[in-house]
Amino acid sequence: MALLNHRLADAVKLGVKTVYTDVMFGSVSHGNMERVGFKTAYLNTFWIKK
Repeated sequence: MALLNHRLADAVKLGVKTVYTDVMFGSVSHGNMERVGFKTAYLNTFWIKK
């Protein structure tokens, strides 16, 4: 989480207004993103036919 917060602080210093990222839904990274304030924008689905 410290690394995420550091990167977000750097983005603010550079004048970034919006930050996008992608993680696997339900993963530890997903939880970390929510903890630093990110919200889900959309879900990407994968399809398989057996």
